[in-house]
Amino acid sequence: MMRAGLATVEITPPPNVPLDGFETRKTGSQGVHDPLFARAIVLDDGTTRIAWLIADLVGMPAATTATIRTEGACRAGTTGDRIMVSSTHTHGGPSPHPVPGVEADHAAHARWLEALPAALGVALGDAAAALEPAEILHGRTACTEVQHNRRFHMKDGGIRMVWDNPDPADVARLGPVDPEVQVIEIRRAGRPRGVIAQFACHATAVTGGNFLVTADWPGVAVRELERISGDQGLWVAVAQGCCGDITPTPPRGTFEVCEAKGSIVAHAMMRALVGATPVRSAPLAAARVPVRLPRKIAGPDPSPAGGFYEGEVQVFRIGDLAIVGLPGEPFVEIGLRIKALPGFRGIFVGGYTNDYDDAELGYIPTSGEYGGGYEPTASRVAPGADDLLVSAAREALSRLNERR
Repeated sequence: MMRAGLATVEITPPPNVPLDGFETRKTGSQGVHDPLFARAIVLDDGTTRIAWLIADLVGMPAATTATIRTEGACRAGTTGDRIMVSSTHTHGGPSPHPVPGVEADHAAHARWLEALPAALGVALGDAAAALEPAEILHGRTACTEVQHNRRFHMKDGGIRMVWDNPDPADVARLGPVDPEVQVIEIRRAGRPRGVIAQFACHATAVTGGNFLVTADWPGVAVRELERISGDQGLWVAVAQGCCGDITPTPPRGTFEVCEAKGSIVAHAMMRALVGATPVRSAPLAAARVPVRLPRKIAGPDPSPAGGFYEGEVQVFRIGDLAIVGLPGEPFVEIGLRIKALPGFRGIFVGGYTNDYDDAELGYIPTSGEYGGGYEPTASRVAPGADDLLVSAAREALSRLNERR
């Protein structure tokens, strides 16, 4: 018998802490537009228990994830290797590490950082305490009105970014997007009690001129789905996809625009829920596969610098669904390649999972995209990292199928 438990804790930071996502901001937050939350789901089939935590943050480094797993494992009644820690990648949240170059209340920020793992451990414990019999459903739809690939492939062979405002006559093509909105619905006694939705788009509808704490479009999508479902008690979490090169379409920069984009995603989520069907029964399972991604020379030179980033790809199986968590900030094509792997009815693939620290890993471009543009220059990994991630995901998913 499948049981599910859901919980939410608020993680809004104190005033005047460093925000993350835009290097142009040199002072701390100036208030709160909308609160930040961490949402936990625990699933138990009587033999295996897994937990997924999704936080309204730009990301969390591996050391923070390790502490959360330690804090949460006992509370959730499982082991650390069966806890997945993801972030929505909002650029309106506090930095996950100290930022000494910003004029802010660093003492308050340090206290918030220190308290965060315990708060997230409480969320996992609360979810485990709320375990009840549940039915799991899956649905999907498409949404193309909100996102675009911000990398312009030019007719001269170069790459220009959207903020370069290239002449449309000189653009050969844009990079790909992932239009899919997938949902997991948790039903109890025939009623919807929870929803996890995944969509790949940077949470940057509000831009660097904003100094108010915000969950950006994912926060709007949560509130709007609650409203249009008619159930204000509905538990909703938005899981980020692979969006290293995907941003909201213009216009951007105001909360009005953010509300509009989040509402569009919420209505797509609702369409997916309307068509959702029960997941085929199968044991829960979890697996982790280590990855060693080659480091590159700093800057635009993609040449290997020697040394490796050591991380992991983590996967869960829920019936005939799979959830794949990737470290860093993968390009959308990496997610598309993994979603195309066989063996599952649906595969949820997201970055910013278990380890996101732009000073340590950051962007993971596809090998063919190192010809220019912002992300390959900022990346810490060399070409070939994409293939290694896909290979690790394939191996991890194969392990899940072996345990059916």
